[in-house]
Amino acid sequence: MSGTDFESLAGKHTERSNMRGKLGKHNLMDVNTNPLYKEANKHEVGFITNPFAIDGGFSIIKVYAKDKVRIKTYEEAKPEVLSGYNEREQKKLEENFTKSLREKYKPVFFYENLKEAFKN
Repeated sequence: MSGTDFESLAGKHTERSNMRGKLGKHNLMDVNTNPLYKEANKHEVGFITNPFAIDGGFSIIKVYAKDKVRIKTYEEAKPEVLSGYNEREQKKLEENFTKSLREKYKPVFFYENLKEAFKN
């Protein structure tokens, strides 16, 4: 395999099926997105890591490019902001729904009886 280019090896040997067609290349991402990007951020452009354990498998990273720290464009920030907003709204709706059920049905909890309920 000596002399074989990184992309062909990544395309052939990657276990992440969604990355085979991309020859293992990820788009530029926020380094806080996941541990793989954090690892890539530790190295300079052109660097190829040794294999390392991650997510129950192993990875080798080649750093192709890095962006300087900058303010994200609206299009770049939109998915992150929407995700956070949707998460908060969903939690709020769930809490309000749970509260309304408790007010309507006024459940009584017998926590001391739980030990007996699950004995074999």
